[in-house]
Amino acid sequence: MSSGALMHDGREEQAAVGRSAAEPPAFERALLDLAVGFVNVPLERLDEAIDHTLSTLGRLSGVGRSYLFTYDWDQQTATNTHEWCAPGVRPVIDDLQQVSVARMQEWVERHLAGEPVYREDTSDPALEAAEREQWVAQGITALITLPLMSEGACVGFVGFDVVDGPRSWDEQDRELLGVFAELLAHAEERRTMERVREAAVELAAANEQLTAFAGAVSHDLKAPLTTVQGMLSLLQNPRIDEQRRVELLDRALAATRRMAGMIDRLLAYAAAGREIGDPVPLPLERVVEVAIEHLALPIQERDVEVDVGTLPVVLGDEVRLVEVVQNLVANAVHHVPADRRPMVVIRGHRTGDTVVVTVADNGDGIAVEDRARALRSFERAARPGSPGAGLGLPMCARIVAAHGGTLDLSTSSLGGLLVTLQLPAG
Repeated sequence: MSSGALMHDGREEQAAVGRSAAEPPAFERALLDLAVGFVNVPLERLDEAIDHTLSTLGRLSGVGRSYLFTYDWDQQTATNTHEWCAPGVRPVIDDLQQVSVARMQEWVERHLAGEPVYREDTSDPALEAAEREQWVAQGITALITLPLMSEGACVGFVGFDVVDGPRSWDEQDRELLGVFAELLAHAEERRTMERVREAAVELAAANEQLTAFAGAVSHDLKAPLTTVQGMLSLLQNPRIDEQRRVELLDRALAATRRMAGMIDRLLAYAAAGREIGDPVPLPLERVVEVAIEHLALPIQERDVEVDVGTLPVVLGDEVRLVEVVQNLVANAVHHVPADRRPMVVIRGHRTGDTVVVTVADNGDGIAVEDRARALRSFERAARPGSPGAGLGLPMCARIVAAHGGTLDLSTSSLGGLLVTLQLPAG
């Protein structure tokens, strides 16, 4: 199964040296040393350890080739993953990738039963002619393969090919090689468990991102939806004149169009696994204008004073940056006590290739010790009973980070929260 064309120079000499070194005590000591190493080897060095072990046992056993195969029962294939060859013996690992198990049916049946495949002399007339021809063609004169069993299932096999004549492995030799097969099986089991653990971590992270995405979508759509609901409610008033009615309808329709666009973009990002779209030069004044329009109703209800200075151009995604400004202004509105008129001040300037934007309010602010927690999803650092799901600031931080920028929290000169954004200049 695992052999190929051979080069004869030095073959007999190597095999003779191997046999003389393969006295049971030396073999046992080597196997014990290798066993200790396998138990303690880090997973990232496991392949290196397997290669070293195959080399050591191959030399001590005086064989021409030692190798490791893994079975893929879903694909019904066997793959040669590791190989050691004695000097003069041609490697064949590249020829033995994803080999159909149908080509090795007897081996598979014995391995599945936990039994080795043992040929003391491949020229034995008792073997079928087709098998003898196969071994002659491959230059193999004797071989043994031992299954790797993990929790009762065969996951692969380790094998040894002899190329210089018949070879018998006594019961003790086979037991020792069986121990080696168990070591390899445990090592592969460790690797599989680590892969499962990594997959579980990745799945948990993906679920967390999905939860955050769903929360962000509902969070960001709530403000324009509230605006639309408020305008439609006003339209129910029969005393509204026609001009005002047309104005309200236009604003409601514009808000629904923005909502539809936002949904389409967010879903496109989710499908592509992206946080933002392709960044383009973007006037921040337009971003702030759209965000404030989304919040028209709560701003009007609380009589919020919004002071927006001259703002530079950034390199970014308009839809996602509108979300950022919308959330920051909404936080300022919601977290100002009812007996205080809310005030929001937005300023920005360019410094080299960076735009610095500040959003200040006169609300309750966030204590220094609570600021890191406020940037984690579903946690609120404001006073008890404050509105929101704790998604606004974390989502803003993620969007800004996706732009290659930063978001920091501090205390504003108005006594409330100061949010400082750094974004790439457009």
